[in-house]
Amino acid sequence: MVGRRLLTSTPEGSDTLQRPSDRSTRPWAARAWAAPDALNTRSYRLLILTLTGVIAVLAIAVWVQLFSFISSRPGGLGVDYLQYMSHATRWLQTGEFYLPHQLAGPGPVEDGDPLYPPTILWLLVPFTVVPAIVWWAIPLATIVATLVSLRPAPWTWPIFAAIALWPRTPALIFYGNPGMWIVMFVCLALRFPWAGPLVLLKPSLAPFALIGFGRRSWFVALAVVVAASLPFGVLWIDYVTVLRNADLALSYSLLDLPLVLAPMVAWLGSTRSRRPLAVLPART
Repeated sequence: MVGRRLLTSTPEGSDTLQRPSDRSTRPWAARAWAAPDALNTRSYRLLILTLTGVIAVLAIAVWVQLFSFISSRPGGLGVDYLQYMSHATRWLQTGEFYLPHQLAGPGPVEDGDPLYPPTILWLLVPFTVVPAIVWWAIPLATIVATLVSLRPAPWTWPIFAAIALWPRTPALIFYGNPGMWIVMFVCLALRFPWAGPLVLLKPSLAPFALIGFGRRSWFVALAVVVAASLPFGVLWIDYVTVLRNADLALSYSLLDLPLVLAPMVAWLGSTRSRRPLAVLPART
């Protein structure tokens, strides 16, 4: 066991206490390719850096091209943010969150149609008065801080580059989509179990809400989410109607999946000491 002293014999025949190598205490103990110094191997370094570099260059090109396209359109940058602020303001003024055509009958989903459950209003309403920059600053800073703090091993770098290459990744950011906040909740849930149930603000990504399941704070947070859902009353009926009328499968959220998986990849490839994280079973 880690930390147990072993009784060994010295060449002189005397017994001495000796600590085992700390190799087993390192998260990469049995995975040399995951160690922080793995890049010291020339062939591995060449493979990882080349693959990451090529994908990263392609990703930068995609980001630049997408930014140019979106920014060239009036109201393009931050369009999702502006639309959801409009929905939140309408709810404050009239009590209506979903649009009339969403409730009228089956039909295609149009740009700007709110598809989140009413509980998203707990997130949206404060930003009707908070400066817009904060809408981006909080989730992006949390996501970056999480990825950096986990110190992911070199094998994860090409994966992160590929996630950046996925067009939906920059689109979520440039449009100011609430999906950024869902990714942030996944990041927080890796360390704080109470953040897991917050992922339920986007039910199509509900499996990620199970991060931290089994911890007391997870169940407390779930109870809070349920309690926070109750005040919206009839809006839940409208929400069910909207989903039934929408010509859209729940699989549409798969477009967001690469970015949502980024913190999970960082955690799996972390080179930090394995302190108990929310995704691990609670110790008894």
